[in-house]
Amino acid sequence: MLELRHKVFELAERFVQIVEVIVALGLIVGVVGEMAFGAKHLWNTITIWSGQSFQTFIDQSMLYIIGLEIAMMLIKHKPNIVLDILIIAIARKMIVATSGGLDFFLGALAIFVLYIVRHFDFGKFSWPWGGPQGTEASAEDARVLHH
Repeated sequence: MLELRHKVFELAERFVQIVEVIVALGLIVGVVGEMAFGAKHLWNTITIWSGQSFQTFIDQSMLYIIGLEIAMMLIKHKPNIVLDILIIAIARKMIVATSGGLDFFLGALAIFVLYIVRHFDFGKFSWPWGGPQGTEASAEDARVLHH
């Protein structure tokens, strides 16, 4: 019975992985298709210069990058990619919709904190009760932490 349950869980996990890859491929196809329309917008931005059209182009470009990063996250399953997505999303918000000095300061502070988290790579930290990825601490780690 336990072996059957294990096989069912393996099949379910494999199915979820396949669906994730299909969703990632759909995101990639969608972003590439939208980029083709973005090239037309870029041409319009170059030929008819206006600050508003350039800001729209930057906004769309950052959205394409975020979409590709999400696709990469679905395929690779690395926690640092989530930090990259958050950094890009905050930077996009700062560029496109920042209305005042406080918004800009808070966005820069958030990016700074995310870079610190990324630098120290907290995703590989060994938690005594098992990490976010389900990693278990060794018996010696637990002994050292409790003494």
